Parts: sequence; C-alpha cells; structure tokens
Amino acid sequence: MSLEIKKPHVSIWMITYNHEKSIEKAIKSVLMQKTTFEFELIIGEDCSTDNTPSIINSYKSKYPNIIRARFNSANIGMSNNMIKTLEECNGKYIAMLEGDDYWTDEYKLQKQVEFLDANTHYSLCCHRYKILVNDQLEYDDYASPLLLNGLMSCEFTLEQNFKHWVTKPLTVMFRKDCLKIGELKQYQYARDIHLFYNLLSSKFSGYLMDFFGAVYTKNQHGVWTSQSTSQQVETSLNVYNDLLSKHKKSSALQKMYLESLKHYFRHSNNSIFSKRSYHIFASIFKLLPTSKWINAKYYILAGVFKNFLLNNHEEST
Repeated sequence: MSLEIKKPHVSIWMITYNHEKSIEKAIKSVLMQKTTFEFELIIGEDCSTDNTPSIINSYKSKYPNIIRARFNSANIGMSNNMIKTLEECNGKYIAMLEGDDYWTDEYKLQKQVEFLDANTHYSLCCHRYKILVNDQLEYDDYASPLLLNGLMSCEFTLEQNFKHWVTKPLTVMFRKDCLKIGELKQYQYARDIHLFYNLLSSKFSGYLMDFFGAVYTKNQHGVWTSQSTSQQVETSLNVYNDLLSKHKKSSALQKMYLESLKHYFRHSNNSIFSKRSYHIFASIFKLLPTSKWINAKYYILAGVFKNFLLNNHEEST
C-alpha cells in the first residue's frame, strides 16, 4: 500500500548569496508562520563564499519536512537562480523572500492565502513593508501614492505597479498557475520586474493588503546598492529593453523604457558617441513604434546636447 504524498499549499521561494549575517533571521521568519495548511521553504543557494551554506544545512537537518535546498556547484547568477528555484516550488501559491530580508507578521501567509482563496480574479496580493537602512528602521515603503483619500488597501494594475513600484518580492504571494515560467527563461536579464509583468499583464490585477508584514534590508553590500548610479541606470535600461523586445506593443513598457533612457543620458559617464550609445539608439529604432518617435527623439537629442555641454566644459577647464 502506497502512501499519498501531500503537496504543500504554499511554497516559499528564497534565493540567497553571501547572506551569512541575515539568512538565519530570514529562515526563522518563515518557520514562525502560523497556518492551517502545509508549506515548504525552497532555498536556492548560489555558491556563496561565506558561511551561508552551512547555516542553511543546519536548519535543513532540523526541519527536513519543511526545508528543501538546492546548492549550486557554481555561481549561476540571480536570474538563473531565481528561475530554477521557482521551478522547484510545488505549492498552489508561491510566496517570495530573499535571504537578506525577513517577515515580521506570523500570520502573513495565512492572511494572504485566505485572500487569494476568496478572490480568484487576482493573480497576486502583497502588503506593506518597512525599510531597514544600516540597522535602523528609517521609513515605510513606496505604496503611499496609491493610498489616497484614506485608503488603506487597494487594487492595482500593471501600469500602476510600474508607475509607483507598489511593492517588492518579500511581500508577494501569487498563484502558481498564473506563472509562465517558459516566458521568464527567454529573458537575458530576468528580474522581479519580469515576474511582475508576467503575472499582471494578462486579465489579472494585484491587490495591496492593509498590513505591514516584512522588513526590506537596504545596505551598501547588496547586489543593487553596491552598484554606482550609472551602473544602476544602465542595468534598468537593459532590463526594460529586455522586456520591451518581447512585448513591443505594451504602452506601459514603452513609457518605462523612455524614462530609463532619459535617466541613462542624465547619469551616463560614457560619451554620447560611444559604442554603447550606438547600440542603445539601434535598439530604440527596432523597438519603439512610430507614434513614440517624438518622445524618443526628444530624449536622444536632450542626451546628445547634455553630453556635448559636459564634454566641452571638461575640455575648457
């Protein structure tokens, strides 16, 4: 007689790299969850060079029925680690938490599952979060532009998420059957923004719930924050170019790409006549429809003019 293996109702997706100072707190914040359903924690460990793997193994041995971990034999990068870890999630719903963040509400998973069970027209739900800067809780998240006229929670669309960047992965729970994993694999620079586009670009919307349930850690050693401003701007440009190349008719992506282009010219240290700038211009010609050329030309000319002034100023001094 074979015993039926019960699938977890929720999978918690966690990726980590060199998080020895924070990974234990992240794992504990998952284990403290009080639920009426089974859940699993899937950790994608990307060949850390510090003590992160041994910390994970310690908790994995204590909680073998909850924690599963994949230890990459070589560093495969955030995009590939994100996708491979998503592929191992078995739950009806997937919640997200990176190894340097943590949850603060022990009923977070229960609240989100109850909401998605009762509201099948939403692909995902999220909640508020605090931001930790250099070990100090300094300010709240960036959802306030959506919460006007006394609103404490609200529905949001793909366009609104791109405009206000409603949330971050540590607050999100989504339906696994809304995830198009094959589409994510097509991107060169797959990030959380690709995932959100994937989940919100169909007939579904998202919902921002009325509770604070997590802390996002912002520190100088993070993958994003350790980059210079010009590197961040170029990364953003690559990400939106990546998305727009597959979804050329998306007006939301066109707007975000043009905004990224404007920031690139504002912060780039490269000459406007550099090889990098040439490839950016070429991609614009290919991606943007004719109706967008007035705005695109404006940003291009503004960038050319700004770089011209800067170069001439440097030469004169």
